[in-house]
Formats: sequence, C-alpha cells, structure tokens
Amino acid sequence: MSAVERIDGVLVTPVVAAGRLRRDAGGGFVFLDTQLPPEEASGAASDDTDGPVFSVIGRRPWRTLWKKGEVTCLDGIADARDLLALMRSLLSVGQAGSAAGFGPDHLFGFLSYDLSLPLLSVPAPPMLPDDPSLPDAWFQSFDELVVFDHRSGETTIVTGGRLRPSSESLSELRAALTRPERPDETLPTPPSGTHSELGSGDLLVSNVSREDYMDAVERVRSYIAAGDVYIVNLSRRLTAEATRPVWDNYLQLRACSPVPYGAFFEVAESVGATKPFAILSASMECFLRVCGTAASTVPIKGTRPRGTTQSEDEALRRELLESAKDRAELLMIVDLERNDLARVSCPDSIEVHDLFQVKPYASVYHLDAKVTGRIAPGQDAVDALFVLFPGGSITGAPKKRSMEIISELEGVRSGVYTGVLGWLSPEGDASFSILIRTLVRQGSRLWYSTGGGITWDSDPAAEYDETCDKAKSLEKVV
Repeated sequence: MSAVERIDGVLVTPVVAAGRLRRDAGGGFVFLDTQLPPEEASGAASDDTDGPVFSVIGRRPWRTLWKKGEVTCLDGIADARDLLALMRSLLSVGQAGSAAGFGPDHLFGFLSYDLSLPLLSVPAPPMLPDDPSLPDAWFQSFDELVVFDHRSGETTIVTGGRLRPSSESLSELRAALTRPERPDETLPTPPSGTHSELGSGDLLVSNVSREDYMDAVERVRSYIAAGDVYIVNLSRRLTAEATRPVWDNYLQLRACSPVPYGAFFEVAESVGATKPFAILSASMECFLRVCGTAASTVPIKGTRPRGTTQSEDEALRRELLESAKDRAELLMIVDLERNDLARVSCPDSIEVHDLFQVKPYASVYHLDAKVTGRIAPGQDAVDALFVLFPGGSITGAPKKRSMEIISELEGVRSGVYTGVLGWLSPEGDASFSILIRTLVRQGSRLWYSTGGGITWDSDPAAEYDETCDKAKSLEKVV
C-alpha cells in the first residue's frame, strides 16, 4: 500500500540525502539536483520561476522500460509496441502523484541523441570499440521517492509499497533524512589549477586534435556557403580513466558547476547487453517543460567564460550580449524551436519571451530565450517530447541536414550526450533537460563531449577555445 509523509526536522541537504540513499538503491537510482549559482539563488524558490523548484531522489525501481537498437523491453520482456505508444500506455494507467507532485508511477529516464537518428532517417556513425554500451532510451518508475520543495522548504517521502511495506520504507528514509550530516559527507572543494590545454597530457584524451577540430569548423562553413545549412553544432569527445568512485565524481562536478538541471542517474545492474552505467550531468538547458497544457523550451546559444575580476566579468557579459554572431545564432534556433513547438500547440499560441537574456553560471555566461505554447487538444507531453527531440540548440538549422553533417564530421556516436533526461507524470506534466556538460561513467571509463554552434562568422580557433571553456569543470573532476 502506498504512503506519503511530510518530514519535519530534516537535517541534511538533498545531495547528502542522495549520497546516503544510493548505497541501497535496489539496482537503480535517480537524483534530480536543482541548484543555482549565487546570482540567481534568490530566484530559485520564487513562485514565478522558469526553472525547477524540486530536487527529487528516486530508488528501488519497480518498473523498467528500455530500448536498444530494434529491441524494446518492459521489465525484461520484449515488447513489440512503439516506444512512444508504450510510454503513453504506461502513463495512462498510472496513478496521479502525491501532494508532493511526484509518485511511484512517474517515468524517470533519458533518450539518447542516437535514438533520434533513425527517427529522422539520418545515417549513424559506426559503433567503435571505445563507445560506451548504453541503451538508446531508458525509463524507470521508483517505489521510493524523496521530494525537496525549494519553494516551500518542505520535504516529502512517497512510497509505492510495491517492493516492500511502506512502513519499512518510511522508517528507513526518515532515518536517513533526520540523522545529522557527518564531516565526510560535505561537498569537496574544487581543486585549484587547470591543465594548459584540455585534451592534452595523461588524463584527458580528445578524439580529435585542435587542428582537426578547426578543419571541421571550416568544413561546416563550406556547407553554409553552399546553402546547405545556417548553423551546425559541432562537438568533440574526451575520454579518461576514473580514479575515484562515481559518486565522488558527481560531487566534484556539481561543486564546480551549480546548475538548475543537475542529475545523477545510475543503473547498478547489467540489463541485456547493457553493462552498469551512470550519467552525471551539470546541465543548465531546459529542453521541455509541460505543466497542464502550458509547454516551454529554453534554447541556449552563445557562451563566454566568467572573468577573474568584477570588471572583466562584466566586460565578458556585455561582449556576449552585444555579439552579433551569438545573437544571430540564438535567433536561428529560436525560430526552429518555434516551428517545432507549433506542431503540437494550438494555433497562434506560440510566443517568445526574454530574447537575448544573459544567464550567469559558475564558469560561463550563456545567451538564451524562452519559447512557449499551449498543447493542442489530442496532443500531450509525450508527443511534445518526441516532436521537439532532439533539441535544435544542439543540432543546428535546418535540423535534419545539420544532423547529417554532424554524423559525417564527428565520426563517433553521441550516445546520451545532447540527448535529454527528465520525467513524465500520469497527469500529463513533464520536465526534461538537454544532456550537455554531462559525463558518462561505465566501469572505470569516463566519456565527455563538448561543442558549440558553428556559423559563417565562426572563427575556428575561437570555436575550439569555446569547447575548452565549456569543459573546465571536467578538468577539475578528472
């Protein structure tokens, strides 16, 4: 039997609670980690915030849906139904969430970028021996949830009672939340110093050299000159051998990059041909939010590093705001997202808000805008998820041709990088981030990709340097 209990006297932060609860997670674990940098911390808990206001811990999965290649499985049994139809079916028979807004019938999971290639008839790069062995899509429902509401300050435990008695779950979760933090559970201090160039040295290995990446930028510019595309998102992949436990990797990542869409998603058991893996994300980009019939997406384009002094920091912020190249880049993607969202929205409901807004983060500034619409009758959050997928900010425009060029020039599978991660509810709500600033850990191996949008005005050397700026947090993790 399910149960809901609001907990008073919580003595731990969400991240410490997550560290405790993942030790006995029952094969699967999710931590959706909402935090903001100091400049926006006061807005994180406001009633009109555009970002998430909850941190959520889920463990002990009672239902698992995954897809890899042509095989789709529900709880270990092959299912011939289309993934979209299967997800909608599971949600339609689920029970609404608790007073905390989340329940055991929510679907938590991800879609990899590679899943989008056959959907749009885009050729995929060949699989390489060094590629991680991850599914193309993975969703789980969790029997035990802890929900931290940053707006009200309340903490709620939700149990489904499917895997063990709710009283037993409540007692264990309550104990984890009300036991004081120990010194060894505090967040690590980011180490000082960085490598001279990301991708060099013993720790990090880039799949392409600086020169090869700059050559690829020039190739994109030639496609733009030929009229094929307006903008293409070009990335490179870094690999490293992990020397610390995976949870330590995540603690370091989040300490370096406080963001509203942090996530730690861990599958601790082999499933099919998929080995155990973890996704560690410090994403700041909202791919999709649906609340009732209100839908929104917040594409990001344009990046500058943070300055070391207040005057330098302000100069870099203004440089980004006034950059004609970055403004044009964002405008093209906003137009693409308007068209995508319109496919599932009521006519004339599409609006653009806060165009060219500069958002501050720990190591970078980003330029973004918010696109909103009203879901049309006969459409739902699952339709919106797949219609917008993959996000235009990480492909380019036009979307399909950009993806074809990405496959050609990058030459490696993207995997979960630039895919999406989040949740869907039986009530029809959803929240997904784009998996940028994201590590994949499998065994002792780490994978991380970094990239940016290439336009006709792109300078190849500056574009390579931007990939380094975006990956500074990885240097500190490794």
